Amino acid sequence: IMRGLEVKSHPIFFDYSPEDYHMPRGVVDLLSSRIAPWVYIDATKDNTGDESTVRSLDRNTESCAEIFVCKIENGTSSGKHDGAPLIKNNSSLKEDEKSHSSAILTQGQQYFFEVALTLPESEINKQLGVFMVSVQLQSSDGFSLATSKQATMLPYESKIVTTFRKFSLILPFASGLLSETKTIHLLCFDNYVDRDEKRPLSKVEIRLDIPNPAAFPSTLHTIQVQSSELRYGKEMNQTQLFFRNWSYSCAFCGVTIIFLWYSFLVLLVLHHRSKRKRHSNYIQQSYDDFFDS
Repeated sequence: IMRGLEVKSHPIFFDYSPEDYHMPRGVVDLLSSRIAPWVYIDATKDNTGDESTVRSLDRNTESCAEIFVCKIENGTSSGKHDGAPLIKNNSSLKEDEKSHSSAILTQGQQYFFEVALTLPESEINKQLGVFMVSVQLQSSDGFSLATSKQATMLPYESKIVTTFRKFSLILPFASGLLSETKTIHLLCFDNYVDRDEKRPLSKVEIRLDIPNPAAFPSTLHTIQVQSSELRYGKEMNQTQLFFRNWSYSCAFCGVTIIFLWYSFLVLLVLHHRSKRKRHSNYIQQSYDDFFDS
């Protein structure tokens, strides 16, 4: 990506819960360095004293989302759950909370945010047509800082063009070197400035929604996303934008100037050598005339 400086990226993992299967939702924690959708869980006793509700502490999911119930004996969990849940002690939890309180963006600096969606060229995505992408910037406590909404769709391609393209690339498609997907790049925020020092940006929530889900069968309510990514970075100044927008012209001018400069140096050296040679010949001719006389 060439839009900005110090560009960073985070994967987006959409939640296809049964109750919200027509509205995929993903929350990106900008302070987290994890690239896999796993979470820490904490086991604490409830009112009965012998059971505990394990709740998610990761910012990429719903805060304090109830997962399962297990028994606690002698400070350890006796409940069973696929995946062997991890338990954080109080000191680790405090360190995690402290890390989430630091600011990510520099105060006064302009940033951009971009979402990249890789969509399969499936019949479901083609029949859905236009869908909405909502992006919301949030602080660590869930306070909304800014919102962006825009419509997009799987890039249109006629059947003749699709058939010709896939036939010409049949070997890469069959061998798995290429996938039948298309990537959509959406600029959600530009020139964004994090102004509130007390509530700095911490999370980004992304939602996908179809405009009129009642008009589609239940099997077409889901937007199929193969992978997605959130990218953000500092905006360029006017000079940097000029060189980015006119990169090829600037490169041509630079190469031309360098070529002319080296040509000038070569001609200057040749002229200096020819001048010295003429001067040497003149002196030699003068001596020859003197001795001849």
